[in-house]
Amino acid sequence: MSAAYNEHRFGRKKYLENIKAFREVYEKVKAKGADKPLVFDGWSNPSQDDRNLVYFKGAYVLHLLREELGEEDFWKGIRYYSRQYFGKPVTTLDFQQAMEKATGQGLKEFFAKWIDY
Repeated sequence: MSAAYNEHRFGRKKYLENIKAFREVYEKVKAKGADKPLVFDGWSNPSQDDRNLVYFKGAYVLHLLREELGEEDFWKGIRYYSRQYFGKPVTTLDFQQAMEKATGQGLKEFFAKWIDY
């Protein structure tokens, strides 16, 4: 969401620069053979690669979800999710279901590919 803020504040070019940087960090972790699902056990002792995956791959995957859904549906889903779960503990499944409910789009395959695989 920091990239989305930068887009709002500084324009689309800045957003795309941020996304490119996030993707590059993710690709480096992947090239080392350290890629894994975004939901994984062992977070009590995360490595630097684990931290990079959660932050940079996570940001890149949100960008991909935005492209998958389109601008209107993506932001409608984010608004719904934020309001529905404000101040509550959440899971990745909660996020997926909120985005599906708000947009009317099935995201099972997207989440299987990028989040859970």
